[in-house]
Amino acid sequence: MRRALTVPTFVALAVLGAATMVWAQEEGPPTPPLQQQPQAQPATQQLWPADQLDNLVAPIALYPDPLLGQILVASTYPLEVVEASQWLKRNRNLQGQALLDAAKQQSWDPSVQALVAVPDALEKLNQDIRWTTDLGMHSLHNRRMS
Repeated sequence: MRRALTVPTFVALAVLGAATMVWAQEEGPPTPPLQQQPQAQPATQQLWPADQLDNLVAPIALYPDPLLGQILVASTYPLEVVEASQWLKRNRNLQGQALLDAAKQQSWDPSVQALVAVPDALEKLNQDIRWTTDLGMHSLHNRRMS
């Protein structure tokens, strides 16, 4: 013969069942995160405001484009710029093709090697290494964004 459930027993079973369901939801397998769509990055995300960027490139703005390109790449190697400037001062007797050939023997980036032919540009990068580093950081950032 089957016993009828009393009200207290029924309430206890209902509470136990509800607690078990809550516990199972909390302890169950983790639910996968919602797939988030990648947010579009703004096309021109800048490290510095426009006026600061103008100040950053002003010292080299009047150089011809091919030289400007070499300077921007070389600025990403500030230590090599310093080494090249010191090397150039020690090797003042080298001129023309002999200078370029000797620079190519160094382990510097080709952009730094090329700048030994333009000592004024190399010295400008060497004079203010903080500025050179900032210029290089901005140059790298722009290459990644494009």
